[in-house]
Amino acid sequence: MSTPSSTGTGVLSAGLGALVAFTLAAGAQTPAPSVEVVAIVQATPTPTPTPTPALDIWLLKLQPRREGFALGSPVRLTDREAYQNQPAFSPDGKVLYWTAHNAGQTDVVGYEIETRQAKVVRETPESEYSPQVLPDGSGLSVVRVEPDGTQRLWALPWSGAPYPIFERVKPVGYYAWGDADRAALFVLPGEGDADQPTLRLASRKSGKAEIVFRGAGRSIQRSPGREAIAFTGFNGSECWIREVDLGRGHVTSFARCLEKSMDFAWTPDGTLLMASGNRLFRHQPGADDGWLLVKAFAEPGLQAITRLAVSPKGDRLALVSERKR
Repeated sequence: MSTPSSTGTGVLSAGLGALVAFTLAAGAQTPAPSVEVVAIVQATPTPTPTPTPALDIWLLKLQPRREGFALGSPVRLTDREAYQNQPAFSPDGKVLYWTAHNAGQTDVVGYEIETRQAKVVRETPESEYSPQVLPDGSGLSVVRVEPDGTQRLWALPWSGAPYPIFERVKPVGYYAWGDADRAALFVLPGEGDADQPTLRLASRKSGKAEIVFRGAGRSIQRSPGREAIAFTGFNGSECWIREVDLGRGHVTSFARCLEKSMDFAWTPDGTLLMASGNRLFRHQPGADDGWLLVKAFAEPGLQAITRLAVSPKGDRLALVSERKR
């Protein structure tokens, strides 16, 4: 393991293996498919990220249509029997970050979409998950697994030493930034009186992290056009997509999850995307009664889609899918 680099981008390590080189072809845009309405049913929560499953990252073009979306041809960015997960776009949409298994632990990879180059951002002795660009653009935020097993939210500056952002909040599993001060944190049981995962609103200025929901799920995203953060939350076994108001901490529910699904993504116009198996669905809160089919993927490597990420402009979609052995 090399020593941590003080620069923003390091050379892709040999331990990470070769990533597939490819050309992002424009691909023939498919017409908007016929609408299929799917009942919104139950899901079961998953606790914490683990590098056990072999996963691949895919990228495709996304274009809104009057009825749904047109999708470009999906291109696989990774091709190895390893854990590669939790994609997130940079604010300018030029880089896609993800977590990748690397020499017995995980590091953050940055993929430059225009040059089609993937590099390890920074090799560290610890494992990092869930990379996102910090709101002030000074580096990345990650969930770091520390040597004693503690999981906290850390900053990985483009230059300088990493540091914990919310020192007293642990064990953190997932998160989303609301603004430069506030973040919503998925906190696993293990600290205080929490006997189930909680969603907490944390402030860098105050250092406080208030519980706003008990029974939180792993998917958390800033809601477009509102001072709110959406997340999956459970009432028993029922999974709902909910939203917490950043000002008052008030939680509302507005869509039930798809069967066996708990990961969602927003498009800039406020459309929700979720996947189940090989099928991608959309839902417009307040307008659609259920989830509407966007596309059923025929590619063998896109038969078990989990996480999704939409670029800030809404022109690209990243998908994570389990590899078929």
